[in-house]
Amino acid sequence: MIVHKAYRLELDPNNVQRSSLNRAAGARRFAFNWALERVSKRELKPNQFVLINAWNQWKHEGAPWWNENSKFCYEEAFEDVTRAFQNFFRDPAKFKYPTHEWYVLPLRTGFTGSFFQFQSGQLEG
Repeated sequence: MIVHKAYRLELDPNNVQRSSLNRAAGARRFAFNWALERVSKRELKPNQFVLINAWNQWKHEGAPWWNENSKFCYEEAFEDVTRAFQNFFRDPAKFKYPTHEWYVLPLRTGFTGSFFQFQSGQLEG
């Protein structure tokens, strides 16, 4: 039997870490809005991998700061766009059409990858 564990913790970041977290959240919201606009204009399909490939081609000219954040900030935003459209198409009576106002990062959020590391009991990132 496989046992999955999850850990819940509250961060108490210093100013540098807080800036990094805010920058990552802002980048995620920017990527969500970027993808939403292209899907709404029917330039791209609401598919995470299509959005990632289009972003990778566009990011150098349109978002030169992209490499200041983890790639997961952008990939999770594209996953959110994909999920939002899947929900809307599956049950439009229950789910609203995704909009810029619709997407608000929750007070609690998940980070994947090696975004932050613990060293000697201290958060570093």
